[in-house]
Order: sequence, then structure tokens, then C-alpha cells
Amino acid sequence: MFIYIFIIVDRLLADLAQGILLEKVKSRSRRLPRTFFLDTAKMIVYYEGSTKKKTSDTTIQISKIREVREGEKDFSKKMKDLQKSCCFVIILGASHKIMYMLAPDQEMRDKWIRALRYAMQMEQLAEQRNETDRNIREAFNRADINGDGHLDFEEVMKLLKSLNTDIKKKYARQMFDNADKNRNVSKHSASVLDREEFVFFYHSLTRRVEMEEIFLRFSNAKGFMNIRDLLTFLRDGQKRVDANEDQCRDILDQYEPDGNCKKRDQLSLDGFRKFLTSDREQIFNPAHRVVYQDMGRPMTDYFIASSHNT
Repeated sequence: MFIYIFIIVDRLLADLAQGILLEKVKSRSRRLPRTFFLDTAKMIVYYEGSTKKKTSDTTIQISKIREVREGEKDFSKKMKDLQKSCCFVIILGASHKIMYMLAPDQEMRDKWIRALRYAMQMEQLAEQRNETDRNIREAFNRADINGDGHLDFEEVMKLLKSLNTDIKKKYARQMFDNADKNRNVSKHSASVLDREEFVFFYHSLTRRVEMEEIFLRFSNAKGFMNIRDLLTFLRDGQKRVDANEDQCRDILDQYEPDGNCKKRDQLSLDGFRKFLTSDREQIFNPAHRVVYQDMGRPMTDYFIASSHNT
């Protein structure tokens, strides 16, 4: 599921990077066809086909976008004749300047809305990721007991455990080898990661695109969840109708790694990931990891699940 969603998002961003013909709607009678491009490397949207000479006039910084939304309501007053299902709006800056956009069909409109919202999250999480990287580097330094600037695989596994990151050893080994770009070895000829390789390894290991999209939706693209956002997620997303704010604060206290976010009652993406991947959120009941039923009765008292493969 994770790989599938990652491919879908990756393809979506790649398609829009090639350029899509959209229309800037000025009025009922004035619609300007422009080829729009989404560049997530530079974090900009730009368009071609305009007679304007200044590059700044045809470029939109993702950081300047406040909101992207379906245009049914926004278009209803001025452009009654347009196909509302193809409309969307981009709201820019503190002045709330509105760009009215018209896609060729609803599918393309939805692609642009999804991609722009995802790009907004990428931008808003960049600063948060810098803080996360700082915390990861500090954890690496604490784990580097001999101070040689490297950790071998067993040391990395211990560090992951201290960071509340539970991962299968075989998969972790594959990701470890992939992150070992410099091919450094310890004095015992064991493969090791330096600090920056470990940062790359950690993000490769923990990134979950589907979680990022859920986080984006319930945080309203703010880059964090407040108590109200988390409560909405628990009730609407997880169907826990009895969830309350005290439970949300308990989740924040237990899983949010950033002290500054905790002080502001905010759950970061990293904290959200830790929460969703914890035993607390597993479908499997942790109490059932050991024998929990009466197994002292005669064999004929039990049903046996079997198949042709067992």
C-alpha cells in the first residue's frame, strides 16, 4: 500500500512538472490560457504564454500560497456559466489575493488541488524537518560513545529503539546498506554510517507518504496538528466517537519529540508518525502476543485453522 501511494504521488508531481494547460479566469468573457508547471525542486508554480516580461509576475512561490480549494463557491457569484467541477482557486499572501483557475476537466482540477496541497505541506514541513534533523544529529552524537563519528549496524538499531522506531531488522539492514554511500568501515571491518548518512537513513526508514497526506488533510496544511485537529482525526478518521481532549494531550505528551511543539500543544508530522506506528494504534492486540487463552483442555475441545499450505 505504501509503495503504491508513493508511486501515485510521484507520478502526479512528475505529470504536472511537464506542464498542463489551464485557464486564468478574469471574468466571464476574459479567460487566459496558460501552461502551468509545478516545480517541487524549486518549490514554485510558474506559467508560460503570458506577454508579461517580468519572471516574478509569472512565478508563484509555494510559500506564498495560503490555501487551495475547490472553486464552486468562489466562482458562483462571478462566473455562473462555467463548469464548477472544473474550477479551483489559489489564495495568495497576507492580502488574500485570489487566482481563479479553470482546468479542462474535473480530474485535472483534482490533480492540481491535490498536488498543490501536497507541495504546501512539503514547504511548511521543511522548517519542521530542520528541527527534526537537529534532534536526530543530537541523538546520533549521544549514541556515538567512542566519538569517532560513526555507528555500526547494531549501534544504529539501539539508537532506533531509543527513538521509539520499531522496525524489522532485515528491512533495516537493507536501508542501512543503501544509506552507506561512503562505504566507511570500523576498525573491526564492519560497515558504519556517519552522522549525515544516518539522517538520510532515518528519513528513508520512517517516511510514509500516506501518513503525510492524512496529516495534511487533518492539519489543514498548517504543518502541525493542534488539539482540535487531533480530536477531529480521532473521531472522524479513527472512528473513536468517545475521544476527548485529555486523550489528545496524553498522545501529544507521549509521542511528540519536539519540546517546542509540546509547549504549544502541537503535534508534528514526526510525532503523528510515532503515534500511528505505536503499539497503541496497532490493529493487533498487544496482549495476544503471548498465550492468553486456556490451552490446558483436551485437543478435541479446540478448532484448528489449517490450509493446504500448512
